[in-house]
Formats: sequence, structure tokens, C-alpha cells
Amino acid sequence: PPPSALQWCASPDDFDASKPFGQGWCAFYHDITVHQCEEAGCYGWTEDNLNGTTSDTCYCQSSGSCEDLAGQWQQDTCETAAMFWEREAMEEANRAGSCDGIQTERGGALSRELKWQADQCCRNSPATFCDPHPK
Repeated sequence: PPPSALQWCASPDDFDASKPFGQGWCAFYHDITVHQCEEAGCYGWTEDNLNGTTSDTCYCQSSGSCEDLAGQWQQDTCETAAMFWEREAMEEANRAGSCDGIQTERGGALSRELKWQADQCCRNSPATFCDPHPK
């Protein structure tokens, strides 16, 4: 398992590296109009660019509507997310063997903020590296 497995989950074997993490998104490598976007069931809007021009933007919540517009659906996995999420705090907790007193970049308690990641990526959630035996 990746180094993140021990850090997020109570046990390295509980980490599901290939599981989808968070919400996916649609990447467009061609122009989409607001009308085309909305016809496919996505959300479209026009943005003002810094150079004084405008551009149409499209956000799709499903892979099907994304593919209908010839976009490419993107989805992080637990493994890719674990490479970046609160890496410094997680490494500190792993070295210490505990999350006690460790804060995230946003100033929250690591033990509290790790619960959402564990819900998505740890087979034995709600147990986490910070709280291996939750009540």
C-alpha cells in the first residue's frame, strides 16, 4: 500500500487506494457554449476574463453528461488524494504515532478532519489512524 495507507486508516490493509475520492469533474479540451452545456444537463455560464474578453464555462456533475459533450471525466482516487491532502500534518502524525496536538493547514484538529477522508477510503471507517478504536 502507499505510505498514506498507514496515515489515514487504522491499519494499512484498510486503505482502499483505487476507490473514487470526492466528486469527479469534466475536462473540456474544446469550446462549449452555455446553450450546449445546459442542453446536456450541465451548468453553464459566461465568465469575464482578465483581458476584457468573455468565455463560456461548463460544469457537469455526471460522467454521462460530460461524455455527451465530448468531455473527459476525471476522478481522483484515494491514492492520488492521499498524496496531497494535509501531507505535512499526516507525516508528523505518522512519525509521532499519534495525532494529538497536530493541526491541519487550516488550523483544525487533524483527528477531526481526517474522519471525512477515512469515510471515503478506509474499509473499517469510522476507525482512522488518529482514532483506531472509535466509540
